[in-house]
Amino acid sequence: MFCSHNKARFLVMTPRYQGALALPSTNSVDDWRAVTPGAGSYFNACDIEEPRWQHAFFGTNYERLLAIKRETGPWGVFYAPTMVCSADWVIAISEGEGFPAQNWRLCSSSMMYATSP
Repeated sequence: MFCSHNKARFLVMTPRYQGALALPSTNSVDDWRAVTPGAGSYFNACDIEEPRWQHAFFGTNYERLLAIKRETGPWGVFYAPTMVCSADWVIAISEGEGFPAQNWRLCSSSMMYATSP
């Protein structure tokens, strides 16, 4: 039974439901890329799940911006999911929680994937 979101008392997000929601968005973005190669995207309406976000949001400027960011802010104090150098950080999601979220622990990606001797 389908229930409109504005009449629902609550919504349960399951992996299957979330995947179904993401599919049309992903497919339409790929269609637009095919007809507008290299066009990029509007940064304020960006998708944090964009697989090629560095190119989509910054284009050919990303490498230069990355070098500037590492030189002027080597401690990585400022973070946003689609900001230059954000790949240096990982949202540590609790076990069993597979949904994209921004309210978990923020960890250095080098520490997250480091192996002990």
